[in-house]
Amino acid sequence: MSDARSVVSHVRSQVRGLDPYRVREVGSGYILMNKNENPYDLPADLKKAVLDAAMENSWSRYPPIVAQELHTQIAN
Repeated sequence: MSDARSVVSHVRSQVRGLDPYRVREVGSGYILMNKNENPYDLPADLKKAVLDAAMENSWSRYPPIVAQELHTQIAN
C-alpha cells in the first residue's frame, strides 16, 4: 500500500483535489451519450465474422507499424 501512496504523491495537489467523475444511473429508455453507448446491437452474423477474423491472427505479436493491407482495402 505504501507504494501506491508514493506514486500518488507525485500527482499535483490540484489534480488530487478534483472530485472524481461519476456516471449517474438513469432509468431505461435513455441513450447515454456520455457513456459512448450505441442503442443498437450488432447483428449476430457480424459479431461472429469479427470474432472469426480475430481468431485467425496470432495474438502474440504486435500488428505491423504501417497497416498497408488495411490501407489498400480502404483505398479499394
